[in-house]
Amino acid sequence: MFSYGFLEEGVSSARELFLDLQIPNDDPLALAKKRVSTSAPGIKIYEDGDEVQWYSDFLYLVCVNEEDGLDFRLLQTNDGDREIQAQWKGSDLHDPSKLQEVLQKDTMWEVFQLRAIALVQQRVEEQLQLLVDTTDVVILETGNDRPVRDGPRHLATQLRKLERTLLEKAFKNLEHEKLALFETEIVRDYLSAQAGEAAEQDFT
Repeated sequence: MFSYGFLEEGVSSARELFLDLQIPNDDPLALAKKRVSTSAPGIKIYEDGDEVQWYSDFLYLVCVNEEDGLDFRLLQTNDGDREIQAQWKGSDLHDPSKLQEVLQKDTMWEVFQLRAIALVQQRVEEQLQLLVDTTDVVILETGNDRPVRDGPRHLATQLRKLERTLLEKAFKNLEHEKLALFETEIVRDYLSAQAGEAAEQDFT
């Protein structure tokens, strides 16, 4: 493993990264989602053999909304306090971190998967762009903004290269997964219905 203060000799891979993820401000259920979430707000990108995978309990809470079946109700506890209870299609969701398991049993699972993968790919792309934009600006926070010494600068540059390689692999894998989901019947029907609704709105 490594940190920004130490890199094992001979390490040729970043192995894993954690990318933070925020619930969009325009999400009408954003406040309730934040209140019930028990998962770290982000995405883990990691190597699994020759493949690059991702994992996030938090992400699926971001991907679904009221029109899909997610809802929240306010409960009063025995001691008089109030708490928010998440629900999926009328059934209590006692552990929001297990939402993915619930969604996997839903007929719209492929659609939810596509949304999740699109969000992960977008976040990976943002992080890649950040690495590109800051490659030549490696500054040590000393209070005087003095340039980093050769050793630490080399270390930081090497870590960025490893992270960039991992993220580029992740982006390609996500693209393949996304294209495969576009070919599923559920996703095709969903996108066709969405296009039809948009066309109707254009004529109203």
